[in-house]
Amino acid sequence: MRITTYKNNASTESMKKIILPGIYVCVYFLFSTPLIAETISIDSKKSLCLAEANNNSVHLQQGLENWINLERRESQQAYEHRINEIEANGGVFDGAMLPELIGLGILHQEQLNHEEAANAFQRALYIIRVNEGLYSTKQLPVIDFLIESNTSRQEWKQVADSYDMMYWLYRRNYADDDPRQLNTLKRLRRWYMESYNKKTGRNLEQLFTSAEDVYEKAIKIMWNCSNGNAQETMCFWHKSCCQDALPLQEVCPLDLKK
Repeated sequence: MRITTYKNNASTESMKKIILPGIYVCVYFLFSTPLIAETISIDSKKSLCLAEANNNSVHLQQGLENWINLERRESQQAYEHRINEIEANGGVFDGAMLPELIGLGILHQEQLNHEEAANAFQRALYIIRVNEGLYSTKQLPVIDFLIESNTSRQEWKQVADSYDMMYWLYRRNYADDDPRQLNTLKRLRRWYMESYNKKTGRNLEQLFTSAEDVYEKAIKIMWNCSNGNAQETMCFWHKSCCQDALPLQEVCPLDLKK
C-alpha cells in the first residue's frame, strides 16, 4: 500500500545545480548532524513538510504506546510466565505475546542485557509480520529498539540489516517524494557514512552509494517543499548552510536537531 503521493515539479537540470554543489558545500556539516531528529515548526510550506515528517515519527511512537504500555514493568519471571502461557494456548505466533515480548526486551535493555533484549525484539518482529503483514509499519519502533541493543553489542551486521529493513519498509509504505520519510533518510545517510569502518558485511562502494541515494532523495523532497529554493533545501542538512538565507535567525528553523 502506498500512502499519499506528493508531486515533485523540479526539473532534472535544476536538481543537478543543487545536488552536485551541495555535496561539497555541506559535506563537513553533514557529519555533525544528529542521528535522531525532530523538527521546529515555522509558518511555511517547507516547515509543514518537515513537521509532517516529525509528526509521522510521533505517530509511530504513539501507535506503539497504544499497543503496549511502555510504563508497565514486570519482573523477568512474570513476563516469561505470561509468554509461555500465551504460547501454550495460542501458539508461537499469537499476537497477544507482543506486549510481553517487547516489555521483556525493554526490561533486559534497561538492565544492559542486550543479547536477551535483541532476542525478544527479534521474536516480536516475527510475530508482527505473521499477524500484521510484512509491510506493517508497527515494526518500525521495534526495529529502533533492536538497533539500540545491537549497537550496544557492536553487532554491526545486525544493525545494518535493521537499517536496511527500516528503509525497505519506508519504501513499501511511502511514495518516493513523501516528506514523511525525511527524518529517516537523514538518519540513514548518517549511518551509511559512519559505518564505513564497521564489519557490516557491506563494502565501501555499497555504503557510499546508499548514502548518496538517500541524500539525493531527501534533497528532491526538500526542493519541492521549499519551492525550489536551493539554499533552504540545503538547510535541511545543517543550520550553517542557511546562515545567509536566514540572517536574523540564531539557528536555522529547518535544522533537524537532537
